[in-house]
Amino acid sequence: VVGNVHLIEYNSDNPMQVAKETVIPNVNADIRDSLTLVVKYKYDRVGNVVEQTISSPSLKEDKIVKSEYGEEYQYRYKTKSIDEIGRIVTCKYNEFGMLESTIDYNGYMTVIENDTLVDFFTPLRTIRL
Repeated sequence: VVGNVHLIEYNSDNPMQVAKETVIPNVNADIRDSLTLVVKYKYDRVGNVVEQTISSPSLKEDKIVKSEYGEEYQYRYKTKSIDEIGRIVTCKYNEFGMLESTIDYNGYMTVIENDTLVDFFTPLRTIRL
């Protein structure tokens, strides 16, 4: 085996949802490797990932990352991400569901502009304010 090994377990209630992902980053596929990473997922009632718990033998404690989905987008798009120490990043989207801007935990805003006439899906430029 060359490279990382990914072990994926699915929810028994919903086989389309990943319950747990284990990444073993060595050529011997030894799950005891100190850099092995395990991510467990929790979902809301509509299938959005609302919590990721990240653990590894190299971490002193588990890291929990939470996501919130806003009512203003009918709960389809992530509007807030909260990292393991409580730092918040908020997101705004345009009417087509494309990410328009983010505000990070330091208050810095990143605005993403798209050229709708040439290539709608590729950002034209990203501006950090």
